[in-house]
Amino acid sequence: MINKPTAIFIAIAASIFLFNFNSICIKNDFDQPAKYKLTYLSLNLIAYLAKLFDRVNIVSESKFLRDAIDFLSFSGADTNDKYVKIENKILNDVGVRIYTALKKPNDPSPFMIYFHGGGYAIRNMDSYDTVLSQISNETNITIISVDYRLAPEFPAPIPTNDCWRVIEYVLENSGKLNVDLDRLILAGDSAGGNAALVLSKRLALEKKLKPIFQILMYPWTQLAFGNMPSFIGYQGGLLNALDLASLKLWYVGLDRVTDEMKNSILSNNHTLLLDENERENMRSYLNTNLIEDKYKKNTQYFKLYESTNLINSGSLDKNDILNKDSAFAQKVKRLFSEEVSPGLASLDQLKYQPKTYEIICEFDSLKDEGLILGERLRQAGVQVHVAYYDQCFHGMVSMLHSLEWFHLTKTILSDVIFYINSNL
Repeated sequence: MINKPTAIFIAIAASIFLFNFNSICIKNDFDQPAKYKLTYLSLNLIAYLAKLFDRVNIVSESKFLRDAIDFLSFSGADTNDKYVKIENKILNDVGVRIYTALKKPNDPSPFMIYFHGGGYAIRNMDSYDTVLSQISNETNITIISVDYRLAPEFPAPIPTNDCWRVIEYVLENSGKLNVDLDRLILAGDSAGGNAALVLSKRLALEKKLKPIFQILMYPWTQLAFGNMPSFIGYQGGLLNALDLASLKLWYVGLDRVTDEMKNSILSNNHTLLLDENERENMRSYLNTNLIEDKYKKNTQYFKLYESTNLINSGSLDKNDILNKDSAFAQKVKRLFSEEVSPGLASLDQLKYQPKTYEIICEFDSLKDEGLILGERLRQAGVQVHVAYYDQCFHGMVSMLHSLEWFHLTKTILSDVIFYINSNL
């Protein structure tokens, strides 16, 4: 029989859980609301425990986050798949997983190089097995998924350089891999979409080769600004269950992130590192007037955005850590670079991007920057198709297997497959 103190503890814990569960803000007609709320609470708990264990020196925040999320989202390669051959290989010292449809003709095939999401710090290839196997089977393309190294242990540009080494290997060994270089697709979700943007441009400039198209799934187009309208409106969204400020700082080379460091970014003081010309460029690159009215259904958070400043005015306080620590300031300024934030590029640079299929989810803090990127790509002469999902949220594409399955994930995936088959 449960004793009284235990019963009281259980009652309190249950009350806290129910309060948090019911307080999560979602749309009234949201599909599978209970599953979404449980996913959100799980991520929130993992993020909280990661910080706690890091503070008491049990395990680093990044490692706990990585291991816990991998455990919850593990899919794993099914080497006995009846429709797709799955192989783990090392290409140019980088781990990859190759998916080849068994019904594929013997001729060199179209192929996709896929970069997984996770803020460049968490997740791995395993989470995408179900998704990539299905795409390969239903399109007859070969897919190469890249197991790039992760921050903070391996900060920028190491992750994208790992991806580039795989691309170089494929370019030099297309015959051995039986793939058609004229039908190359680059694709990725979230941070993987960021990588695709970086590498598509690099391909065009260094190899004079453009992918036939790229697929950007709710891409993390820029890491410099966290105060876009959808970020303000969806601070309770799934992406925000994680500490984005830490993810950003890990990626630019800071393995130990303090509250003071995060506050300097969250307060937007890092924008004062820019000169006036750079500030004007940033304003134009993230101009919310580029977002079509049909995507501004929730006008409330756009009104809130109007009362905020994208870029701070004045100068840095002498006690700000960006003033006191020049090494920190130098790393933070990298957030504005095209290498880290490919969406913060001029139209002259965006013109190197290939035809683009961009997935945008309404319930996503990154929604607006993705929509702005799509419009700016069009202005640069790039053909863009935006697939907008009113009921979907950030991260859905990797949630196809049984533990996290959402109905609308299949809708997104079916649309991706249709686009691939229609554009090869």
